Amino acid sequence: MDKKEPQDHKTAAGPVTFKTSAGKLTLPHPTSIPSGVIRRTRKMEDAVDQFFGLLEGIFGEDSDEMTLCDKLTMEELGGIFTEWMQGASLGESSGSSI
Repeated sequence: MDKKEPQDHKTAAGPVTFKTSAGKLTLPHPTSIPSGVIRRTRKMEDAVDQFFGLLEGIFGEDSDEMTLCDKLTMEELGGIFTEWMQGASLGESSGSSI
């Protein structure tokens, strides 16, 4: 019987930093989000609830990052989310700015 070698695993991409109207916001690469955060938000039907649940799961509800997010318009925050998720599908982790 042949000895099986461990499977090679990709290292998760690095964080992504966005320049916002309220300061810099650094998000982990979407592939680096803990699965428990995804599990807790997966059944939320409202996209806004799911998005904020995801951010609160990453940063903590009363964190400095959430305080920064609270200062952003939904248009700006939505743009950040879109760019963040597009980076996940492309496998990019370079710094971004909006």
